[in-house]
Amino acid sequence: MTTTLVELEPWTGDDMPLLVQLNTPEMTEHLGGPETPEQLDNRHRRYVAAFGSAAAHIFKVVLLPEGVPVGA
Repeated sequence: MTTTLVELEPWTGDDMPLLVQLNTPEMTEHLGGPETPEQLDNRHRRYVAAFGSAAAHIFKVVLLPEGVPVGA
């Protein structure tokens, strides 16, 4: 059995490329399809603003030991 280690890290202003990477037809098929660049930008700003908020906590999933963001 192979063990995959991941870590949850708070979403930051540097994570827009991950959001773009996850915005594919395959990844959003059951969510109504990909978002427009403007919608992605708005969502990214909401995610960043949520850090430190009591209303929401947005995290990215990071593959270890490589440190590569792979999901949210």
